[in-house]
Amino acid sequence: MSSLLNLFRQMNSDILRGYGQLFLCNNRVSGVLFLAALCLMAPVYAGISLIGAITVTTGARMFCRKTALLRTGLFGVNGVLLGYLWVLFPEVSALVAMLATLVGAVVLAAVLVPVTSYLQQRTSPFTVFSLPAVLVLWACLGVLGLTGHYDLNHYYAWKLFFEQSHDEAEQRFDLSTATTDRSEAYEMDARGWIAFKRGDYRKAFQHFQMAISRDGSIGDPLDGAGWAAFKLADTHGAIRLFEKSLKLNPMKGSSWDGLGWCHYYLGEYKQAKSAFTRAA
Repeated sequence: MSSLLNLFRQMNSDILRGYGQLFLCNNRVSGVLFLAALCLMAPVYAGISLIGAITVTTGARMFCRKTALLRTGLFGVNGVLLGYLWVLFPEVSALVAMLATLVGAVVLAAVLVPVTSYLQQRTSPFTVFSLPAVLVLWACLGVLGLTGHYDLNHYYAWKLFFEQSHDEAEQRFDLSTATTDRSEAYEMDARGWIAFKRGDYRKAFQHFQMAISRDGSIGDPLDGAGWAAFKLADTHGAIRLFEKSLKLNPMKGSSWDGLGWCHYYLGEYKQAKSAFTRAA
């Protein structure tokens, strides 16, 4: 019983050291702080990162007997990165991201341990650090692209959108082969914002509604529809949409900002001030 307890404690230590290594701090206290920060920013992806860290660390313990190597946090940080980097690819659902993390973490454990042990034996000045997690993530994205869960054209299209190249962004989205409801929701969301930037608020509202119908768990189309409704003088409808978005994420400042302007337009200055304060 005591040996199992010691193993559990050491596992926790190794996992937390992995979180600490996100900022090159091989320290459990730093790991706790970084894990808490990830939970505040994106709790779902923090949970997926924890799954990755646990899986890689468990696998590393099976393949590696060198305690000093396990305590570097090198294995854990790759699992953490593999799980949390999905926050950059929101078109991929959390369930698919979790399954991809599990499979990728097993691959990481099987490959990373022998490579790291070999480099240590050769007293090499080089270390793989986080490179394996990045390579495995891209491999996962390649597989997901073949199954219709993700398309790299989305990345380039959003990049062009933020560069104000709206025509080119639309052309990129036209090339997308992603077929899941979530990926299509993000595509419709982008098309809505493109129409909004062009001043076609009615078309923007239609695109945002299509995005919401594809996946109602995404807050951005609700915000977009709220702003489009506000521009179309449907202030009460805009309020309902911003409030729906805030139910998904009560900390979203842009939603509170939109809600504040709606109340201000209606002359409800007390509610407006409260909403703007929350936004700030």
